[in-house]
Amino acid sequence: MKKYLVKIEDSIMPQSYTFDQLIDTGLLDNVDDKIKVKLEGDSVWITARDYPFSDVENNVGNEVGTMQIEQRPSTQRVTHSGLLSNTTITSHTTPQPQVRELRRRIPIESTQQRTINPMPTTPSILNTWNWGAFSLSWIWGVCNGIYWPLIMIACNFIPYIGVLCSLGICIYLGLKGNEMAWVNARQKGTDVYSFESTQGTWNMVGLVLFFACFLIGALSAIIFLL
Repeated sequence: MKKYLVKIEDSIMPQSYTFDQLIDTGLLDNVDDKIKVKLEGDSVWITARDYPFSDVENNVGNEVGTMQIEQRPSTQRVTHSGLLSNTTITSHTTPQPQVRELRRRIPIESTQQRTINPMPTTPSILNTWNWGAFSLSWIWGVCNGIYWPLIMIACNFIPYIGVLCSLGICIYLGLKGNEMAWVNARQKGTDVYSFESTQGTWNMVGLVLFFACFLIGALSAIIFLL
């Protein structure tokens, strides 16, 4: 049985594994470039994800298939009287079994295709618009640990300029809300997938609220004009 030498880093001594052990330990599932593999006796180290395990293991299967070909049997011809008339060695050959039947069915290709996608460390929505932060402004901010948008409450008491300041804050929150929320979420140990799911919910609620307010305002204007 062929064995493979595996080393994870240059400073770690190589370890010997069979192909079955490589599968059981999950070394072939790792996509790290630091894991190197070579067949015992070879001189070149190859990364585990690039190593041609399929070719090597199929060659082993061919050797097993060749060794297991049945031997040619000898037969004797018997007369009706039950006496042995003559002995002949037949020259027929048992058909060679399919090598594919004799090989061990090792999921080589499926093992090479299995990859573990590492968890991303940065959300993909950082530079996208956040409707929840825009529509719900300071409410969204408090729920996400961002408290400075509370100044909008005071701005609402300032005629004219206060409304413009509040609108500017809402637009800023819509643009930068995801980045600010991620800073707080990362400090709390929130993973990327949970963060994106939470902000996706905020985004949907904010978008629905925005269009609802827009429709109510448009209907109110039409009724007033009529």
